[in-house]
Amino acid sequence: MNGLTNSKRIIGCVLARPKNKAISMRFFCEFQTIHHSSTIGRAKLRGFTLVELLVVIAIIGILIALLLPAVQAAREAARRMQCTNNLKQIGSALHNYNASYGCFPAGTIIDYINTEKCGVDCRGTSFYLSILPFFEEAAVEGIYDYDAPNRWFDQTQAARNRLKKTRLHFYICPSQTEWSSYLPRLDYFGITGGKNFKSAGWRGHVFEDGVMYMNSYTKIRDITDGTACTMAVGESVHPSRWGDGGVPGSYGDGCVGGAGTWWLGGATPKNDPGGLSVGRILRSTMHPINSSILCIEPWDDNDVPCGSKHAGGANFLFCDGHVTFLDETIDWQLYQELSTRAGGEIIEAGVY
Repeated sequence: MNGLTNSKRIIGCVLARPKNKAISMRFFCEFQTIHHSSTIGRAKLRGFTLVELLVVIAIIGILIALLLPAVQAAREAARRMQCTNNLKQIGSALHNYNASYGCFPAGTIIDYINTEKCGVDCRGTSFYLSILPFFEEAAVEGIYDYDAPNRWFDQTQAARNRLKKTRLHFYICPSQTEWSSYLPRLDYFGITGGKNFKSAGWRGHVFEDGVMYMNSYTKIRDITDGTACTMAVGESVHPSRWGDGGVPGSYGDGCVGGAGTWWLGGATPKNDPGGLSVGRILRSTMHPINSSILCIEPWDDNDVPCGSKHAGGANFLFCDGHVTFLDETIDWQLYQELSTRAGGEIIEAGVY
């Protein structure tokens, strides 16, 4: 019948009594006849051609190529903001310390006179330990024994083990991915100066024209260049020859080196502050931002530059508490002037 098949569909049913009242009530249903073409099963379904499929894949690839840099840029912007917030927290802790003690903490505390407490050299305490109570981390600070004869070098093994396993996120820049497995890593360093060095010792130049240096305890009134124009802390991701990072053989290797450690202070020979070693905890502005001095000679470790994994510069905390991103192309003389506390330079607001 012209290739048609029939089927029936129920339209509706009612319950009624037939005319023959002897018969009980029954359901009566109305059916609709539906005609089907027997050829519908033979209809051809059209799919994608190879060219169309390749075009779709190409379009998706282009979209990914366009969106991926934007996603990466957004993530880096978030990481950079977190880095800025970390430095602001450090600034807040420094000012709370100043409110409690009338000065900023010393960049590193070293007793180089009472040499009976020293070993081969005199080791010191990091200022990052001193400000931990102002991060509500007094319990972590309590692990460290300030009365140990040679400071960090003479901590008990139990204390060392606990300190080595303590990661403090506010001392770490999220954009820095090297040494990620090294828990006590430090990415922010006190600025010891950089325009006029006091001496050149066995670990490099020693600066004391900044805010953070050995036994500094700088007071606000000592910062005559202005707190808004004087750096206190800056980023540095450049390895230190005497840094750590959990890489076997890296310690002491000037071509590899390692990270700073927040609980380690400086060191100096007995009765010789001119031979100070501060590469683990402090930085100067002797070299431009993001420059490299690899491979580091033993007498250059103090001179490791500031820098970051952020494109084009690094973040710096100033003594008034504000944080500024300094471009790596900043005038070198201006950069050094920003690191001094009492150099007498007149720096206009906004020039950096």
